[in-house]
Amino acid sequence: MAPYSYQLIDESNHEIRLMTLLPAQDRESEVVCDLNNVRLTEDNVPAFEALSYTWGPPANPSTLRVSSLTNESIEVTRNLSEALPYLRDPEKPRILWIDAVCINQKSLAERGQQVQRMASIYSLAERVIVWLGLDDTDTNLAMAACGLLDSKVDTNVGGYAVLKCRTNDPADAHWGDKHAPLPYDGATWQAIAKLLRRPWFSRLWIWQEIRLAKPNAVITCGTDTMPWMHLRKALDCMVYKRVPFDTIGVEGLGALVRNGFDLATTYGYITLKRLLTLMRHAQCTDSRDRVYGILGLSSNTDAHINVRPDYTKSVADVYMELLVCYMEKSQRLELFSLCELDETLHNWPSWVPYLEKPKTTRHLTHSHSSGHSPCSAERLDYGVLKLTGIITGKVSKVDRLITSPRTEPDLSYAVLVEAIQRWVTWFDMASAYIDGNPMAEALCRTICAGAISDAYVPPHTAFPSMESSRIVLRDIMESSYAQSSNSPDKKLFLEYGFKGCNGRAFFTTAAGHVGMGPAGTRVDDKLCVFLGCDFPMVIRPAENGRFRIVGESYVPGIASNEALLGRLQSNYRAVVGYDVGSGLYNWGFFDSQTGKVQVEDPRLCLDLPQGWRLANHDLKRVWERFVHDGAPAKLENLDPRLSKLALLSRGVPLENVEII
Repeated sequence: MAPYSYQLIDESNHEIRLMTLLPAQDRESEVVCDLNNVRLTEDNVPAFEALSYTWGPPANPSTLRVSSLTNESIEVTRNLSEALPYLRDPEKPRILWIDAVCINQKSLAERGQQVQRMASIYSLAERVIVWLGLDDTDTNLAMAACGLLDSKVDTNVGGYAVLKCRTNDPADAHWGDKHAPLPYDGATWQAIAKLLRRPWFSRLWIWQEIRLAKPNAVITCGTDTMPWMHLRKALDCMVYKRVPFDTIGVEGLGALVRNGFDLATTYGYITLKRLLTLMRHAQCTDSRDRVYGILGLSSNTDAHINVRPDYTKSVADVYMELLVCYMEKSQRLELFSLCELDETLHNWPSWVPYLEKPKTTRHLTHSHSSGHSPCSAERLDYGVLKLTGIITGKVSKVDRLITSPRTEPDLSYAVLVEAIQRWVTWFDMASAYIDGNPMAEALCRTICAGAISDAYVPPHTAFPSMESSRIVLRDIMESSYAQSSNSPDKKLFLEYGFKGCNGRAFFTTAAGHVGMGPAGTRVDDKLCVFLGCDFPMVIRPAENGRFRIVGESYVPGIASNEALLGRLQSNYRAVVGYDVGSGLYNWGFFDSQTGKVQVEDPRLCLDLPQGWRLANHDLKRVWERFVHDGAPAKLENLDPRLSKLALLSRGVPLENVEII
C-alpha cells in the first residue's frame, strides 16, 4: 500500500487530526481507520478519547490502513498495532487521538505545532486511555489489589493522608491505620511490581498525558481494565503507610512505588526545578522532548514556560532556551542547581543543565544564600552569561566521599563515618566557626546539608536535632563505627548525613568556610553567591577571566544571605517557618527574645524603593509580599531591596561574573 497523504492542518483554525477506528467483530480482522481534521478549542470540543501509550521499538513496524475506500497506509510500531484491536469497538466507530497516527511524523513543522497542543488535547479529551500492553497472569491480581484498597479507604490522593476507612466494620480498621501493614502476600506484591515495571511508567511523555487527564482515565492491559484513580489511591496509601519495601523481598519495589507515586501525585503548585527532578529518569526517544514534554505542565510551576517546540533546533539550543525563558520569567537562577560540570561535554555551556544525564545526588534544599533577590543576568556571546554576585572565597582543601551501594546501608554508613573521622582532623573542634557558632555545629549542618530539625519552627521531627547530632558527632570522633552506639539518633543522623554527602565533596575555603559541594570540586575552585540563586555555586576559572559552573553547594555561614547582608543579630536565626493560616512553609527569622518567627529580614530596613509597597492580601505573610505600582500594578515575591541597584547603593561589593 502507498503511504497515506495527510491533509494539511490549519493551525490558524486551531485544528487537530482525529482518528476514527472502524468497528470489527473480532480482533483478527484488519484494523482500518479514517482521519479527519477538526477544530479544537475550549469552546469547541469534539467527542474523542486520547491514548497514552509507549511507542516501543521502531523495528518491524506494522501498517495501518486508512479508509476502506483507499489503498493508503501509515506505518505504526508493534506496540500500537497490538493495542488497536483491543481498543476497537465491535459495533460502532471509536474516535481517538493517537500521536503516531494523528500527527504527520514526517513533517517537523507539524510535529512542533501539534506537540504544543498536546496539553489541551489530553485535558479536553472525554477520557484518557492508558495502554500498558497485553495482559498476563499477574495483571488481574495487581488490579484486584488496587481495587480492594479503593473499596476499603478514602484517601486525599496525592496528599499523603489516608482520611478514613470506607466501612464501619472494625475488622477493616487496619486499612486506614498508618502503622498497620497492608495484608498482601508475596505473589500480590510481585504482581504489583510487575505492573509498575511496564515500560509506560518509565516514559517521559506520559507525565503530561496522565496528569492532565480527567479523573475518569482508565488503565488497560489487554482485556483487563481498572480506573486510574484506583492505582493513584493504592500508591498514595502505600507511601502513607511507609510500607517497608526492603523487607518484602521484591527487588526494586520501593523505587517502583515511589516513581508511580511521584507520577500520580497532583500538585496545585510545583517549581519547575522540582518537576524536572521528578522526571529526571523518565525516558524519551528525542532528547529535545525533555523540554517539550513538560510544557503542558509548566503552567502550574513558578514560571510558565513559553517555549515553542521546534525540532529543527539542536538539543543545546532547546535546553538553553528553557533556562533563559525560566530565568527571564522568574528572575531566579534555581535551575542552576541542575548543573554539574561534565568535562566530556565539549562546547556545552556549563550554565545550561544537561538534562540527558540527570544528577545522581539529591538536590539541596536548606539554603537561601541570596534571599529573595532577583537575578541580574545578561546573555553576551553564544553560550556566555554575565551574572552578578559575590565571590566569597577559594577552595583550599577537598575530600570526596566514596560510597558503597545504597542497598547496603550499614556499609555505606561505615564509609561515611570514616570520612567524618578524617574531616574532624582538619579543625580545632574546640574553636568557633567563621559565623561565631561552634565548629561542631557547622560540621553537623554541613554533613546533613542543612537538614537539621532546629532549622524549622516548629522543629521538623523527620530530621535529626542539633543536640543529638552533636552527640553522635562526638561519639564518632571518639570511637569506630562498630563501637559507637546504635541509637535511633545515630541512625537518623547517619541517614541524613548519607543523603547530604553521598556523591559529593567536603571542602574548606581559604576564608574559613566549610561546605559540601559537587564531586568534581577541586582546590582553587571558587565559591560564588549569585543574585537570584539559593545556593552558593562552585565555579572554576576558565580562559579570558571567565568561569565554568561546577555545581551547587551547601555552606553554613553564607546559607542565610550573609554574603549580601552580613551576620544576623545574635537574637535571630534563619529558619523555615510553618504558617498555620496558609499551611505553607516559608523562609523566616526566629527571634529568641520574642519566641516568634517573622518573615521580615531584620537586616533590612522597612523602607521600600520608590514605586514599591507592601502587599495587603491573605497570604502576604508568605507569598507575593510586594506590589510594584505600574500599569497594571504587579504582585511580586522578590524583594526590591535585594536588587542589584539597591545592594550597590548599600555598598555591597557586587561583581560581574561571566560564565561559559
